[in-house]
Amino acid sequence: RLFELQRLRRLMLSSLTRSLPLYYISMFCFFTAFNMFFVPLPIFYSSLGIPGNQIFLLFLAASLTSTVFYPRVGRRSERIGERRLINIAGIARIGIFILFGVFGAVAGTIAAKTGIFAVCMALFGLTWALFWVSSSSILPKLSDPARLGQAQGMLNAVIGVAVVVGSLIGGFASYSLSYTVDFLLAALIIVLGLGVLTRVEY
Repeated sequence: RLFELQRLRRLMLSSLTRSLPLYYISMFCFFTAFNMFFVPLPIFYSSLGIPGNQIFLLFLAASLTSTVFYPRVGRRSERIGERRLINIAGIARIGIFILFGVFGAVAGTIAAKTGIFAVCMALFGLTWALFWVSSSSILPKLSDPARLGQAQGMLNAVIGVAVVVGSLIGGFASYSLSYTVDFLLAALIIVLGLGVLTRVEY
């Protein structure tokens, strides 16, 4: 509703620091790109002839990998650096998004596709752990401690809008153009998000 958007704007103006807007913009880019890719992904798999039960297992592989790596990433994020981990995750996802866009047109047998996609989904799980733990760790460093709750709420709002926008663009691009166009466009938006993140100072 318009009222909620106006309220969000007032909250942002009252609690923004210098780099916080850039952080929100980069998160918007990332989550838009992620949803552009992942919302049409089950249908993409189905269009290649992969059965529904195998599609479920592919997504399960991603979730399990994330779960395994969350603690390890958390222990190493301060030592390695949050920005570096986000860059690693972003670059890896860019490469896999491009691979999916190209691979869909030259896919071989169902068994071969499922094996390759299983590895890719496990990598998605790892990159999600790298991305989410690191990006969440940056927010407290950018925010006034007294307004950290507001900053977190605004991040959730930004992510919510990005989910809607990314889902709409991904669905439209996949249906009206092609999966390849959608996946490559998602990769490009991640590049934009990484570029904005380089301007964030903390």
